[in-house]
Amino acid sequence: MVSFQIGQIDVKTGSDLYESVGGNQQPQFKEVEHSYLEHWVNTHQINAQFFTGKFYDQVNDADRQRLEADGKVLVFTNGKNGYFTDPDTAKLMTEGDAERGISPLYANDINSPHNTVAYGSLLASDGMASTTVERARMLVIDDEQRSHGDEPLLDKQGQPIPPAQLEKLYDKMGDDTMLVTPKTMRDLVTSEERENLTIKAFQKQAVSSDLTAIADELSQMDTAMATVERQVDALASRTVTQFRAATPDLPGMIKGTMASAVGVSAWVSMPSFPPMTSKVTMAGYRLPASKKYRSSGSTVNPMVSTASRR
Repeated sequence: MVSFQIGQIDVKTGSDLYESVGGNQQPQFKEVEHSYLEHWVNTHQINAQFFTGKFYDQVNDADRQRLEADGKVLVFTNGKNGYFTDPDTAKLMTEGDAERGISPLYANDINSPHNTVAYGSLLASDGMASTTVERARMLVIDDEQRSHGDEPLLDKQGQPIPPAQLEKLYDKMGDDTMLVTPKTMRDLVTSEERENLTIKAFQKQAVSSDLTAIADELSQMDTAMATVERQVDALASRTVTQFRAATPDLPGMIKGTMASAVGVSAWVSMPSFPPMTSKVTMAGYRLPASKKYRSSGSTVNPMVSTASRR
């Protein structure tokens, strides 16, 4: 995903904010990269504009109503900043559109669990990198009770995973923790990180940056590229990072700390290597009934999800 531009406005007047660039006045934009809001808009080909503005002391609810009448509906806030969009997009964000296959971003229910937590602006939270996982299944661990629920976790042979391995798994599942596949973590290695590893590997193998000389250095280049791939794998396996994740199957978002599950024996022995997250991380979700994965009485269906590394 490329950067997503959100126009900046004066909430009191509704006017666009401008800045001087090269002697010319140009509209101000907030640049957001790798956000779920961008993914949702692009996936469903929604023609929408978003705006943001600060609620300073002189702003009151009459100003919000005036903006709404002008086609700028308040959809979420972040501290003293409000985010606005057109009425049609605002409705899609809370109701979706089944005929167009558009899932809502928020539950249209004030009593929904995720509407009681102060993370509404996670939709526009940007990150360093992002990736999409098709039809992932998630296992939710109760990190407070050190439990995975009533049903036993089975290995690839259909046998219960030994308690000693489960204890090591619980040790990994701290507050707001998610463990994911090495491939997912590898997909979240940034282009800058990969470029730095490539430069160092080429320098170590004395591979020239001059393309005309590369033909004479194919052996060194192959060695260097193999080194890069090993180092990318190593970087992905040891990286611990903040994340934002979402699925169209459920409104709201997940946030927390993410790391690779490589080396966790209980995870490696499971069939299909499900991503795992702690119960606290799922605080903003009401989990639907399902027979796919059961955890502490709650479950998560197969899903298409996107994750963003911060």
